[in-house]
Parts: sequence; C-alpha cells; structure tokens
Amino acid sequence: MEIHKPKPWHGVREFLKEYAIIVIGVLTALAAEQAVEWVHWRHQLRDAQDAMRLELQDDDLPQAIARAAIEKCLAQQLDGIQAAIDARADRAQVRRLAEAYSPPRRTWDEEAWRAAASSQIASHMSPRVMVIWSGPYAVVPALGALNDKEQSDRILLLAGRRSLGDASEAEEERWLVAIENLRHENDGIAYGALTLLALAKNAGVVVSKQSEQRVIGEMRTEYGSCVATPNPSLINPESQLNPAGRP
Repeated sequence: MEIHKPKPWHGVREFLKEYAIIVIGVLTALAAEQAVEWVHWRHQLRDAQDAMRLELQDDDLPQAIARAAIEKCLAQQLDGIQAAIDARADRAQVRRLAEAYSPPRRTWDEEAWRAAASSQIASHMSPRVMVIWSGPYAVVPALGALNDKEQSDRILLLAGRRSLGDASEAEEERWLVAIENLRHENDGIAYGALTLLALAKNAGVVVSKQSEQRVIGEMRTEYGSCVATPNPSLINPESQLNPAGRP
C-alpha cells in the first residue's frame, strides 16, 4: 500500500492558504447544517400553527358562536323557572321547566396548543407569535371549566323528589341557588365565547360566514327567535375595563 506523506509547508503564505481552506470548509458545513435546521423548524412551526388554526376554526369557534348566540334564550328560560318558583308553582311544574333547560355541553379543545407549547416548537416562536396564539387558548380552559360547572348546577336544579304537590322551602331555596349559579355560568360562557372570537381574530382565525350562518340556523331551530348573531367587537381584549358590561 502506498502511503502519501503530507507535503511540508513552504512558507507562511502556503500555511495561511491551507488554513483558510479548512476554515471556509468548516464554516460552510456549519452554515449548511444551520440552514437545514432552520428549514426544519420553519416547517414544524408552520404545521403547529396550521393545527391550532384548524382546531379553533373547526371546533372551538363554532361552539363559541353557538353559546354567545343563545345567551339571551337561556337567560329567558331561567327567568321563567324563577317566576314559577316565586309564584309557588307545584313541584311537577317546576321540574318540567327545569328539564327543558338544556344548555349545550361541549368539549373545548386545546390539544394542538398543548402539543406546540410542550415541545421545542414553542422555543422557535417569536415572542409576538407566542402572545398572539396564547391569547385564545388562555380562554379555552376557562370555558371548559364553566361548562362543567354549568352541567353540575343543572343537575342540582333537577335533583329532588318527583312526587306531585307543593315544593318545600328547602327545595325552593336549592332551586334558587342553582338558578343563580346557572345565570352566572351562562353570562360567563357567553362573555368568554365573545372574548375567544375576538382573540382568535387577532391571530387571523375566523369562522366563515357560511359556517356562522349554519351554526346560527341550528341554534334558531333549537331555541327560536331569541337567538342573536354574536358581535365580538363588543370585546376589547386589551382593555382593563369591561366594554360588554358583563360581570
């Protein structure tokens, strides 16, 4: 086997030439590696944002439209139940009204945001992008918690004896507590829904007019003429005041 001995350097100029070739080669390799990594994370970030956009647009936002649209309807139903209690209606009549009170129960999803936030993708988001996407997803867990609490209070409203006759004072007090809780939850979900719609719009995510009209149509079929198209412009997420006048 023939062995090629390294050529001896002949002066500083040749040494610098060889050194420059090595340095340029190393820098080129590092730059290429960085470019590949940049392209990789850019694709990962784009995919994560697409997933969040789809999750909001196809799931959470239509639900937000529905809940904001029926806020008045649910409030009127609660007024009717309380009026019956105040008029000392019998137990069976109050129960019929309570059974008719059936707000939608939905899951408020944030899987795409959790996946992005818990991975290295979040570290490649600019602070501005991170704030924009964290806005709507900060509201989603609160809506889920209120939705669960609403269902618990609806069960409380329905609980009790099914026998005929006048309700006891204890039953009436329990009903009134449940109604007050349900009012608060209905207001909170509607306000949160409008906030979610406003913050999602800041992130460039909106529901198409066609989808909005479909949701409104479904709600009107179920709840009647009390359904109103939501107006997220009532909400200013950057204000410390409450322009919508809600609690």
